[in-house]
This record gives sequence, structure tokens and C-alpha cells, in this order.
Amino acid sequence: MKPINIFWILCMCLALGSGVLRAQETESVEVEAEGSYLMGDRDSKQDARQLALFEAKRSALEKAGTLLSSKTRVENFELVKDEIYSRAAGRIQSEVIEEKWETVGQGRTLCVRLRIRARVSPEDLRYEPEPEESDAQIETVVEQMEQKEFDPAKSFALARRLVFDGKNRAALRILSAMEKRSPNAARIHFLKAAALRREGLRKPAFESLVRACQLGEQRACQEIEIMKQRKIHHTK
Repeated sequence: MKPINIFWILCMCLALGSGVLRAQETESVEVEAEGSYLMGDRDSKQDARQLALFEAKRSALEKAGTLLSSKTRVENFELVKDEIYSRAAGRIQSEVIEEKWETVGQGRTLCVRLRIRARVSPEDLRYEPEPEESDAQIETVVEQMEQKEFDPAKSFALARRLVFDGKNRAALRILSAMEKRSPNAARIHFLKAAALRREGLRKPAFESLVRACQLGEQRACQEIEIMKQRKIHHTK
């Protein structure tokens, strides 16, 4: 019997191992998630459904993110994950498997709840910087929202990136237009608080945090508690 060539065995093992790794990194997962939206006086049913679907997709992405390879993450993932999730929510494949419309608060307010099944791949969670938007492009986005052309995923992603880049006034223009359309979207108020705070407007920032907390955004509630514990003033 010929002696076993250890070198070739090692080469074969490495090749097989790298093949498995590539397969794991490109494998997609299927998850189910829910999203809801409480309609405001200015909301249309179409807008409410879009926002509920957006929230369901973001929830699906968060679930999938814990299942997929950590190699899909970037170094500053925590800083840009809101933008990643918002952008990915506009492109992942999903199907609505349950849709409910119900009245809450003594039957005066309509709420839509969606349950979806979505397929998410590692590629959906990768971050690639987008080119900077010009003032004219931002103006176009605002005008589209005012004309009832509302894409929650695109609008949130753009506003989040503007805040991240320090362009808070431009972000506030988009967020204010979004708030007029959908005043009960907690995520709008939470991001608006961040932009206002970076502009040094502490009182309106705190008010936006309070509104976000009232609408169920737990991160806003946590920030308010931290501010109270640290006795941070918010009167200016």
C-alpha cells in the first residue's frame, strides 16, 4: 500500500471546508414576522398597510440577521443597521400570510396587522454606501410624499443616511413630510428626535422622543429613562 500523502489530504480538506463556508455565506433563510400600524386622522388605508408591511419586513430582517453568517456584518453595523434594514425592506421577497384590520380605543381608531413570510439572504444585510443626494433630489422625495407617492423603505433609508452624514436639516425636511402623512409612525418620531438633538434643539427632540415612546418605540422609552437618571435638562 502506498503511503498517504498528508499534503494532498490537507489541501482537499481546505477545499471542502471553503466550499461549505461559501455555501453557508450565500444561503438564504425564510422567516415569519409581524408588523402593525395604528392609523392617524391623515392616514389612508394604503399608507397604513405600507407602513405595517415595512415594519413586518424590518422585523423579518432582524430575525434573519441572527441566523445568517456574521460575515454579512460590517464593522459599524450597529451605526448603519437602521439604513440597511430600511433599504433591504424595499427589496426582499415576501408574501402576506395574514392581514387583520381592527378597531381599538373604543372603536375609534383603525389598526392594521400583517404577518408575512420573507426570504432573506446575506447579501440583503450587506452595506454599500450610496452616492450623496443633491438638494434637488431631496426636494423631489419631499414633493413625492406630498403628492401621495409614499415609499416607506426608501424614505426611511434616505432620512437615516442624512442624519448619519450630519445633514440634519435635510433629514428633518423629509421626516416632517413623512410625519404629515403618517403621524402615528413611531420610527419617524424617534429618528426626528435624533436629528433635532444633533441640531441642538433639545426640547423638540425630547418631545419627539416622548411621542415615539407613546407609540411603542421602546428605544425612545429607554432614552427618556436614561435622561431622567442623568438629570439631563431638555427645556431649550
